[in-house]
Amino acid sequence: MKWNISLPPTRWKKMISLLAIMSIIGGGWYSFAGSEQKPQKGRFRPVAITQGTIEEVITAQGTLEPKEYVDVGTQVSGQLKTILVEIGDTVTKGQLMAEIDPRVYQAQMKANEARLKSLKAQLNEQKAQTMLAEQNLKRNQNLIAANAISKQVLQESEAQAAVAKARVGATIAQIEEIESNLAGLRE
Repeated sequence: MKWNISLPPTRWKKMISLLAIMSIIGGGWYSFAGSEQKPQKGRFRPVAITQGTIEEVITAQGTLEPKEYVDVGTQVSGQLKTILVEIGDTVTKGQLMAEIDPRVYQAQMKANEARLKSLKAQLNEQKAQTMLAEQNLKRNQNLIAANAISKQVLQESEAQAAVAKARVGATIAQIEEIESNLAGLRE
């Protein structure tokens, strides 16, 4: 019997290419599957079990923190005159740790005391001006009743009396401020 198979030449090429690809894939799978089942030599080795200590060195970076940390501050700032403790010393409540140079604060005290004296003198002057402005206002009120002055003069004397009273109040407030500053510096 004679087999007569006639296929176009492009079809033969496709069949041969497909057969070659299938052979390569089958061979690769066989090789991979076979190597997985074989035990690998030298990967594990038996060791006798013994008793001993395990030492491990650990290095780390960071900041050491004290067990107890206390913030120390002052009510005032300035140049330190003397430091009476060292780093790491144990201190107790109320212990003197440092002295601040008092010259700056003494100068501030003297300046505030002088400003206070000046303001008190200004207050006395302004009280006298207030008294004069009130006397002028009363006089002008009497004169307006007699129609001896204009209404504008009366209004001006009223404004002068009000301004004089306001200046007295402002000066008293400044005096209180300076006295408060002095009290803070004295403590």
